[in-house]
Amino acid sequence: MHDPALGPIDQIGYVVADLDRSIARWRARHEVGPWTVFRNVRLDGCHLGEPVTVTMDVGLAYRGDLQIELIHVTNDTPSPYRDAHGQPLVGLHHVAWVVDDLDAAVARLAARGLRVVF
Repeated sequence: MHDPALGPIDQIGYVVADLDRSIARWRARHEVGPWTVFRNVRLDGCHLGEPVTVTMDVGLAYRGDLQIELIHVTNDTPSPYRDAHGQPLVGLHHVAWVVDDLDAAVARLAARGLRVVF
């Protein structure tokens, strides 16, 4: 997918229930790797206006120029990785673009209806 304002997608992110099993599956089924794994990542932010700290383990690898991100959330904090009942939103989570000016890109997308949630 290529967005005229942002260019081609640079990353696809998935929330997973088990990072190590998911990495093994990506290696076996899609021949994606090597993987870089970060454990105990702490992400401070605002989710729907409330300050939160999300902890997670993250795996990153590439398929050509496309980065694959696997996210295993390790705490129960409300976040964009959980539904309204606190359950993990396992599966495709996001697509991402690398942009030169994040504020300008967010402003353009907000004019198109984007709502920032985190």
